[in-house]
Amino acid sequence: MTPLLETPADDVLAGFITRIGPDSVMKACRDQMTSLDETRRSAWHDVRMVEALYHPGRYIRVAYAFLPERSVPSTRLWPESDVVYVHAPVRQPVSRRGQLLTIDGQDFEAYRFPNDRRLRGLRKFASTADALRVWQQWLDQDETSHEIHGSTLQRLLMRYVPEHKWVVRLRVEASNRDTKERTKRRMAVRCASPESCRVLQQRHAVVSAAARDSGDTFRVPAVVGADIEQGLLAVEWNRGEPLIEMLQEGDSHSLLENLVAAIASFHATPVPDLDTITTADVVSTLKAACEELSQAYPNLAARLSALFAELEKQSLRISVPAAVTLHNDLHHGQVRFKKGRMALLDLERMCVGDPLIDVANFAVQLRMLGDRRDFSVSMETATRWSDEFVDAWARHQGAPVDAARFRCYAVRSLIGLAHGLMRHLRVGAASLTQQCLDVAEIILSSPQHMVTAQ
Repeated sequence: MTPLLETPADDVLAGFITRIGPDSVMKACRDQMTSLDETRRSAWHDVRMVEALYHPGRYIRVAYAFLPERSVPSTRLWPESDVVYVHAPVRQPVSRRGQLLTIDGQDFEAYRFPNDRRLRGLRKFASTADALRVWQQWLDQDETSHEIHGSTLQRLLMRYVPEHKWVVRLRVEASNRDTKERTKRRMAVRCASPESCRVLQQRHAVVSAAARDSGDTFRVPAVVGADIEQGLLAVEWNRGEPLIEMLQEGDSHSLLENLVAAIASFHATPVPDLDTITTADVVSTLKAACEELSQAYPNLAARLSALFAELEKQSLRISVPAAVTLHNDLHHGQVRFKKGRMALLDLERMCVGDPLIDVANFAVQLRMLGDRRDFSVSMETATRWSDEFVDAWARHQGAPVDAARFRCYAVRSLIGLAHGLMRHLRVGAASLTQQCLDVAEIILSSPQHMVTAQ
């Protein structure tokens, strides 16, 4: 039995949210989803939630994987399982790709993957034969060609955002045709809109070249295959050590010094055709996040409104320096270490703007590790890491961090963190929103504080 998701208060969607728990959805799909063979439906024995997208007062989408065989590990959500997402309330007209389901008298739309038209390209990786054929074609384009050993293929679903993107990791063993040396090859295949894949392909190429010229300060995953027309982009899968594990096991001071140097090098990388993020944009995104959080958590609405008003007032006093290339989603999960080299992941949100946007977001994400249930990091340790990171940045820049700019971006990051967890219905989102709001209020009211407020 899969527990219900943590759901916020929502008068518009309350009836729907309480009805689309994983087990209720599996029963409805088993009984009513005629687009799937009845024998396969009856074989389902468990269900896992893959991802949720929730817009307060508007709609909810939740994707589930139904496991058809008890011998399949519960983490193997694709391709062995059947992936379905449900949308509520019902839109009119319902897409021809969807089917209406009824649970306790309320209708929902249900869609089977890969029927999402935006994600049709990943059908090439749904069958073993097709996946091996496409991967072999990509390998044959390398300067050193390898031959895949098909029996070693493994596929693992990493992310599925309904109607937006799908990311799956693949692993295989391959032999060099010349030397016969056998090695493991890994890649992450992203399926999304053709335009977004084209943009990401360009960014990886430009940043990879710049990283090589930077003296290996950092690297980004190399593109190993693409079919832009089908919305497919594959990059090497870096299995390096996560930053948090490295911080826990090693010298956090030196590690964060090296990370700061890598971020500064990234910031100095010119990348064409990036959008600019301004202080006005920061204020605008904070306003939207506060409004949606207020809808989801009405008990916090007054505090969120007051917080936004204060930040809007303080933002008028900010003087922004020359814009640099920003990662714009920089946090501990975007950093990996392998063989002494640091990799920065996920270039999807890159833009240009104030460098402290990246710095503040990273510091906030470190600080809030102490409040998150999904990480085993004490508050003392999380605060120390955050302090060390900000201090390392100041030393690298040769000047104190501008507190006014930093506080503005830190508050935006705190509310953004809470907003993201709420949007994806993560367990603990309500309590973390409270904690993020507590810290944000102290930051804005006490000029001497940044993100280490207790």
